[in-house]
Amino acid sequence: MLVAFFLASVGFLIFWMDWQYPSTRTIEEMTGLEAFLIGLAQACALIPGVSRSGSTLAMARRLGFNRHAAARFSFLLSVPIVFGALALEGRKLVGHLGGEVGLDYMVGGLLSSFIVGILSIHFLLQFLKQSSLMVFAWYRLMVAAGIVMMSLFFNRS
Repeated sequence: MLVAFFLASVGFLIFWMDWQYPSTRTIEEMTGLEAFLIGLAQACALIPGVSRSGSTLAMARRLGFNRHAAARFSFLLSVPIVFGALALEGRKLVGHLGGEVGLDYMVGGLLSSFIVGILSIHFLLQFLKQSSLMVFAWYRLMVAAGIVMMSLFFNRS
């Protein structure tokens, strides 16, 4: 239920920030302090149900950045995290090379996920140039409602 609460809370927060703070500021207008505050907001993702992208999008919108700039900066902030995770998990994978999954399959999986990820980011940024963040807010609210329903109906203890 805690996850559902925070999913819904961030959904409402995204809705509020997108509705209450329409703006036209771009990444080029961002100050060092604003970049720090947006980066600090991603620490909220340590709370179950609070997403890294949700917290950074909400903070960037609150600071007056347009949707495209907020999403773009959120994705840029993820680069060090992804490479850090790759370094940590990659060390574990190296020990398993030559086992059940060959290096060619690992490289193929890495390349295909990279290409799909880049294309997804591109289409999302294009979408946000014309649309609002409401679809993401509604998505979070529906997932939260689904978790509550499942918890109520399937929790037999």
